[in-house]
Amino acid sequence: MEITKRVRISTGLKCNLNCAFCYYNEELNTQTYSKDEIKKMLDIAFRYNIRDIDFSGGEPTLRKDLPELISYAKEKGFRRICIITNGTRTSKSDYLKSLMEAGLNEILISLHGHKAEVHDELVEAKGSFNKMLSTLENCVQSGIRLRTNTVVNKKNYENLEDVARIIKDFKPIASNFICFNDWINAAPLTKQIAIRYSEAAEYIKKAIDVLSPVVSKVSARYIPFCFMEGYERHVCHISQNLFDNDEWIDSVKRLVTDRDAEKNMSYYEYLNRLWNESREDLKKHLTEKEYDCVLSRGEGPFSNLEPGLAVQAHIIENYAKRKEYHKSARCLQCSFNEICDGIHDTYYKNFSDGELEPVINKTACDPMEYRIEYSKQWK
Repeated sequence: MEITKRVRISTGLKCNLNCAFCYYNEELNTQTYSKDEIKKMLDIAFRYNIRDIDFSGGEPTLRKDLPELISYAKEKGFRRICIITNGTRTSKSDYLKSLMEAGLNEILISLHGHKAEVHDELVEAKGSFNKMLSTLENCVQSGIRLRTNTVVNKKNYENLEDVARIIKDFKPIASNFICFNDWINAAPLTKQIAIRYSEAAEYIKKAIDVLSPVVSKVSARYIPFCFMEGYERHVCHISQNLFDNDEWIDSVKRLVTDRDAEKNMSYYEYLNRLWNESREDLKKHLTEKEYDCVLSRGEGPFSNLEPGLAVQAHIIENYAKRKEYHKSARCLQCSFNEICDGIHDTYYKNFSDGELEPVINKTACDPMEYRIEYSKQWK
């Protein structure tokens, strides 16, 4: 199974919505990138053997030059060219058609409620639900590769089964149910937005049951494995992201989106610095099996780097993220301990770890143990 060759290309943080769970809620409409800066991001990504990209904001469709950027990506030779969108502008079929004519061949749309009242409240814009449905209709009519995201939170978790029924009608190739994360600037929102995993799990499973007959990949993202017994193949954490071709390579994303990274150091120097800073700590926290799991997958998008650095990049980036996660003493007894991230520190501070219960079964060591067979049906 190959390492993903996809990365996020940032289009800036301009947005026409104000989602309650947004990672960038304090920075919306601040960060901007010029057309040339974004083209440079595409150049860097292609140089490091990335072949699939997600244009992501903010809201990328607010850029007047988006068709030109898509066209540039197509000319570079990227395979899958996607926009992550709230579906407001693409509700107009002519606009979506113009993006596809430029080279767009994939769309990832956000659907957060089973009716307008819920969805519109969460994104703080009336009419968004109906525009999102129009975008879904346009995607089906155009035949573009379609994926969906749903952020699981206090206001929608009890209706995830109904959300799934809406999604099912449009037959996307992949659907994600993303448990709220406090990344970037979203930590203060945790108590207001996040729902306990023990409360959400039942409804996530029901949504999976609705979608599984028609959607080739349904993922429950960032919920500990212990809550998803019987549904393990659907669970995707940081460790599983690496082998999901719809997810990003963080080590390349950092280089692509850091305006000074290319200027300040070569990628070899960047990786070596991170490796030297983290090596001793990594030895204490990573098992040989975890290291070997990454080695066994091959070099993925780092085919133009010497072999050791490819592995280092993945381990360092995954390790840096996982340092922000918490596990209880009971987690160390769990069969999923090696492949599960646990709970984020902010979740722990708000809800504690009392709901975590170890599953005692066959020990899983390979992050993809439950997803390898499942991945054979992904489209």
